[in-house]
Amino acid sequence: MKKVALVILAAGVALGLPVFGAGTNYVWLSAPASAPPYDTWETAATNIQTAVNYASTNLTTYDTVLVTNGNYAVMNTISVTNGVKVIGFGGAANTVVYRNDPAEFSVFTMTHSNAVVDGVTVSNGVALKGGGVNMTAGTLRNCTLRRNGSSGDNSAGAGIWMSGGLVTNCLVTGGYRAGGANASGGGIAMTGGLVVNSVVSNNVLDALTAINGRGQAGGIYLAGGTVENCVIVSNAVSSFYLNDWDVFHYGGGGVLVLSGGVLDRCIVAGNRSDHRGGGVSVRGGIMKNCLIYTNTTTSATLGNGGGGVYMTGGAAVNCTVAANVASATEGGGVSMSGGGVTNTIVYFNSGTVVDTRNAYKTGGSMDFSCVTPTVSGQGNIMADPQFVNTNAADYRLARYSPCADSGIILSWMTGAVDLDGNRRIIGGIVDMGAYESIRTPQGTIFIFQ
Repeated sequence: MKKVALVILAAGVALGLPVFGAGTNYVWLSAPASAPPYDTWETAATNIQTAVNYASTNLTTYDTVLVTNGNYAVMNTISVTNGVKVIGFGGAANTVVYRNDPAEFSVFTMTHSNAVVDGVTVSNGVALKGGGVNMTAGTLRNCTLRRNGSSGDNSAGAGIWMSGGLVTNCLVTGGYRAGGANASGGGIAMTGGLVVNSVVSNNVLDALTAINGRGQAGGIYLAGGTVENCVIVSNAVSSFYLNDWDVFHYGGGGVLVLSGGVLDRCIVAGNRSDHRGGGVSVRGGIMKNCLIYTNTTTSATLGNGGGGVYMTGGAAVNCTVAANVASATEGGGVSMSGGGVTNTIVYFNSGTVVDTRNAYKTGGSMDFSCVTPTVSGQGNIMADPQFVNTNAADYRLARYSPCADSGIILSWMTGAVDLDGNRRIIGGIVDMGAYESIRTPQGTIFIFQ
């Protein structure tokens, strides 16, 4: 037995396997003597749910499940219902958990505020809500959600569906609609909670194969909660609605923001919608301190453009909307019939009509913003905003930008920061756009001794 234990220890060292000691249950597909309490590598559980169940039952003694490198095929959902931490010791690149059954189910569910899933790749899940992870509480961190799907009428969140909890430092990619007429959130669908410091990319919510199919939000469906300091890039949404699809399709290639949702300090780029809002569709809630660029809408219906932003309600504050395209209609930057735009730069966008290439406005308000041709509203300007380097996608303000010190201060800005993490209010005045300009004093410095 000592010889076997030495071999296991040597293998663990070679793989970088730490021994966490008391309070830890281990999971190893090749454990030679698997048996409760699974508290050594030699006696490790050979599947994750077994270890999670044991830790949950003996929570006063065990609270961590350490999963070694490997590809873990699951036949049922792994449910984390207590304050158990499931950790892939080698990180998401080395610990893969995937659905391997014809039945459709979420790979993980999380329902406890102290539950943690950390450092794993979650793949191939398919469910009505949250093919990869369905969570009402807990923390999902340092994970990759890859190639998960949503299925069924009114499905939501191919990668993640959440009504609470925290998602941090995660990559959500490759999400898709697996079946059903309507789907929301190719990457994430959320009604609550916080998503922070994460990337949502290359998710495709394609409802074109379903008659009267409606796709909403290729990247993130934000009906509640907050998305902060994230990158939402290269997602797409499409629909095929024969009856009143113009009314029901909300679009949002990157993000759809509804009442209760907050999109803050995010970069939304390279997303596409076949109808409204190539980058973001705002129907409620608030979008602030965001850079929206190089997004596209391909709709040919007047008023349904918004290559960067389509807006019927809510608020867009201190955003930069640039280099977006409405390829077949007006409003390459912003198309709005409601809501309010404040302290926002809408410039260098493209549409089919020159006069509305940046903004097409039939309702709502636009104030203290930079747009050309000018749009009626208080404090608007139309001068070139003088970005640092548009060729390099650097949309910070150059030293003498007319957008500097040209915004209006709102109550939430006290103590707030911009997209770069700099103070939103400098010198008692706020700038237009996603970035607050940092201007260093010029002149001669005298040093006296």
